[in-house]
Amino acid sequence: MKESLLKIITDSGTRITMPKDIVLNKKYDKYISNYVYLLEEGICALNSITKQGEEKVYLYFRPYRLIGFNQFVVSAERLNASAPEFSVVTKTTCTLYQIPYCTFQELVLSNREFNAFLMETLADNYNDALIHFHLMQEESVVVRLCHLLFEVSQLRGGIRVVPRFFTYAEMAKYLGCHSVTVSRIMAKLKQQGFVTKTPSGIAIEQEDALQELINSESRFQY
Repeated sequence: MKESLLKIITDSGTRITMPKDIVLNKKYDKYISNYVYLLEEGICALNSITKQGEEKVYLYFRPYRLIGFNQFVVSAERLNASAPEFSVVTKTTCTLYQIPYCTFQELVLSNREFNAFLMETLADNYNDALIHFHLMQEESVVVRLCHLLFEVSQLRGGIRVVPRFFTYAEMAKYLGCHSVTVSRIMAKLKQQGFVTKTPSGIAIEQEDALQELINSESRFQY
């Protein structure tokens, strides 16, 4: 993120820390929902609860992405009572910049750099959601899991590491499968030396081999 843009946001909002499991777009809580947020550190997700009471995750938000603004830019007609309800939830303790709605509105109307950043955020979210939908429709759970490992990993000392937050149960919510399935696939990946478990998370030891598995996983048995 450009320093000039970050200064605009830090000057416009308040830096706060939120514990895990806070719904940032809760309509009936004016102390939370009357704000737009910039995620600085931590993990947030877009989710919903099924009729069976299970959580489904559609999107993980990366640091320095605007979140919680959808309710302010979507028309009231489209946010009717019959529409499915989606939540933006803090999945870990998060550091965010909290921007009041009126300030957010002023920035949208008057600041070209902020407007461009908002459009970039919308495009990123749309692209990530489309990729996720395509993978869910077209690819096996093995391919989807390998994609997820790359997507959420972070470079640490030259090696990609998946943060410890991403347990098998958490990944299963995003992949639309049972956590036992994720466990079995991960056991096979570890056995073949593609990944290893470290104190900070899952380390991707063989990126090329994992990428090859994404391109052709027909021989992968778990």
